[in-house]
Amino acid sequence: MVKKEKNGIIYFEFEHFAATGLVDHCFSTRIGGVSKSPYDRMNLAYHMGDCKGDVDENFRLICEAVGFNHEKVIMTDQIHENYHLVVDEMTKPEWVDGLMTEFPGFVLTSYYADCVPLLFLDPVAKVIANAHAGWHGTAMDMAGKTLRELNFEFGCRVEDILVGIGPAIGMDHFEVGQEVVEMFEYYLPLSTDYIVPKAEEKWLVDLVGINHARLLELGVQVGNIEISDLCTFENPELFFSHRRDGDARGNMAAMIALK
Repeated sequence: MVKKEKNGIIYFEFEHFAATGLVDHCFSTRIGGVSKSPYDRMNLAYHMGDCKGDVDENFRLICEAVGFNHEKVIMTDQIHENYHLVVDEMTKPEWVDGLMTEFPGFVLTSYYADCVPLLFLDPVAKVIANAHAGWHGTAMDMAGKTLRELNFEFGCRVEDILVGIGPAIGMDHFEVGQEVVEMFEYYLPLSTDYIVPKAEEKWLVDLVGINHARLLELGVQVGNIEISDLCTFENPELFFSHRRDGDARGNMAAMIALK
C-alpha cells in the first residue's frame, strides 16, 4: 500500500488498484478530521458515541481528499457475518458485511478497528466489492463468499479479480480461546496453519494470513493480491484498535468507488 496525504488527511491506497485507473479508493487513518478525544480525529463511525456533526464533517473531508462523491456514500450496519448486498439506484442500507456494484459513483464503505478489510476489483467486468472480515466473518469464509457472489451476480471470473487486504490486527495481538479455534477448524480447515498456541487454552490467530490463503485456494492469482503489512494494534498514531483501546475510540473506513 501507498501512503497518501491531502489537506492534512492521511490515507492509504493499493498500488495495483490505482494502476488500473478504474477506481477511487482508500483505507483511512485517524489523521485529519475534526472529532474530539477519544474519537480523535478522523473517526468515520456514527455508532461509537461521537458527535454526528463531527462524523459528517469527517466524511466530507475524506471524500474531498480522495475524490469521492460525498452524497453517494453507501454504508451499512455490520453484523460480523458473511452476507452481501448488491448496490444500485434502489439500494437501501441493510444489515450486511459486504457490498458490491457495477455502477460508477457509489462509494462502498465498511468500518474497521482491527478486523480485516477486503476490497475487490474486476477490471474486466468493471465491478467492485467491499467486504468486512472480522474473525467470525473470516471463519465463515467472507473472502470465498465474496468471490462466489461476484461470479453469481456479475459473471466475474476469479482469475481476473484484484484484491486488496488492508491494515488489520497482527497475529501477535489477536489472542483467542478454544471456542474460536474450534469454529475456524470446523468451517475453514485451512485456517489451522495460521493458528498457533500461546498458553493454556489460548491461541494466536493470523486473520490476514487466513484470508490470503483462502483467496489463493479459490484461484485468485498471487500477483493480483496486495497485502498491507501494517498492524492496527501496533500503530496507535495511525489507527484505532478495539483490542488496544476498547470501545472508547473511533473507526477507520475502507472505501471504494468505480469512476
